[in-house]
Amino acid sequence: MLSAQFINTVMAIAAAAIALFIVYQIVKGVIKLVAIVLLLLILYAGYLSYTGEKIPQSGAELIQRLSGRVDMVREKGGDVMKTILRIAPEGEGKQR
Repeated sequence: MLSAQFINTVMAIAAAAIALFIVYQIVKGVIKLVAIVLLLLILYAGYLSYTGEKIPQSGAELIQRLSGRVDMVREKGGDVMKTILRIAPEGEGKQR
């Protein structure tokens, strides 16, 4: 039979391997997240350069710019939704 010390050693090695695997997966996820954020920042800087706008100097300026654009998209989206809702009842009774 196997000794208790051998079994405990094997269990400790298995627990360490599982812990290392979990840490590896967490680090891998964080690295992916950082890479995606950097890619988005590079794309945003390229967009600003293409449109001729200057890059925001502070976080507050960036938030203010983005919130202004969100409001613009919200307004245009609302207009589109109103148009869709206005047209939708007209086509309700039609069959294909």
